[in-house]
Amino acid sequence: MFFDFIKFKSIIFSGMKISQEGIPLIIGFKELGFTTYPVTVALYGLYQYQMYENTKNKIFLNSSIICGKWLLKEGEKINNALLWKHPYPNRFLKMEPGWICGLTQALGGALFLYLKRHSEVFEGSDTLAVEPLFHPVREGGVANSIGDYHFLEEYPSNPPSATLNGFLYMLLVLHEFAENGHKKSKDAFTFYAENLKKHLHLYDTGYWSLYDLWKVKRLASREYHFLHIGLLERLYEITGDSIFHQYKNKWERYWRSSKCRLLWFISKIKEKTYIHRAKR
Repeated sequence: MFFDFIKFKSIIFSGMKISQEGIPLIIGFKELGFTTYPVTVALYGLYQYQMYENTKNKIFLNSSIICGKWLLKEGEKINNALLWKHPYPNRFLKMEPGWICGLTQALGGALFLYLKRHSEVFEGSDTLAVEPLFHPVREGGVANSIGDYHFLEEYPSNPPSATLNGFLYMLLVLHEFAENGHKKSKDAFTFYAENLKKHLHLYDTGYWSLYDLWKVKRLASREYHFLHIGLLERLYEITGDSIFHQYKNKWERYWRSSKCRLLWFISKIKEKTYIHRAKR
């Protein structure tokens, strides 16, 4: 498994409900209430698969397969890609209905990569799901850039948002595909990991990590800051690149510092006030 979803389940699945069919629901966009989002289904399916790997209990495998089949049913095959299009807008980032989420594409592909070992129904869907990671946003993919910083978008917005946790997850998925013989993923992982190494400082405020690089440059919540630390730790384990270890340690120090937490709290209030006023 490319990431320890069990360790971070309290963050990833906070406030989640499970339907009678075994599909997770959460409140993402408040106006939609409890809704099933493809990204949450993929995350939950991967968590259940990790539980299966750890215990060999087929209850967890069956739960993972239920999530995988739901994703297959809800996906739309267009040309050489399997896409999960969102039928509602992302009002904050001003994205019209029909947008795709790079994180959903990556995690869905990773789930299919594992599940095809157990069922032929998932064969080939893994590479179809990750195909948007190899194409720019202007062509319907999720590859984007800010200046000389090239990255993969969780939310392919205009202007670019460069959400950090989504990019880190996608790097880990690319590495997992590369380890399974997918050359395009190997090349993409090398290219984007090098880009992140050169630009990771953009996400460092000196007391906390940023959630994204959108025009507001939002601070990560406490939960996402902690998730950034875990994702960087995993990226360091994979690559051995010291820069990832340095930022993981630095952000851990922020996490433990009462001064940094106070600065985060004050800055977060200012940030939310600015966003609220901007909406008027």
